[in-house]
Amino acid sequence: MENFKFSLYRFISIISVRIMDDRYLKKFLTSFKGYIEANWGLPLIGLCILFLMATAVCSFIGLSSLADSLAIYAYYALIAGVILQLICFIKYRKRRDDSPDMQ
Repeated sequence: MENFKFSLYRFISIISVRIMDDRYLKKFLTSFKGYIEANWGLPLIGLCILFLMATAVCSFIGLSSLADSLAIYAYYALIAGVILQLICFIKYRKRRDDSPDMQ
C-alpha cells in the first residue's frame, strides 16, 4: 500500500509540474481550441454534463425543484450539442469527400 501511495503522489506531482509548464499549457490550449473549432457541439455537451452534476448535488441536498429545472436544461443543452455535432460532421465530411484520395 505504501508503494501505491508513493506512486500516486509522484504521478500527481509530475502532472502538476507539466501543467505549470507554460509551453505545455499553451500547446494544450491551442490544440483544444482547434478541437472545439472542429466540434461545435462540444461546449454544449460539456455544459450538459455540468448541469447533470449540479442536478445530482441539488437532488442530494433536497432542492428537488431546482434539480428538475437543471435536468431539463441539461436535456436541451444535449439536444443542441448533438445537432451542432451532426452539422459539423456533415460539413467536414463534405470537405473530406472533396479532397483527393491519398492512395
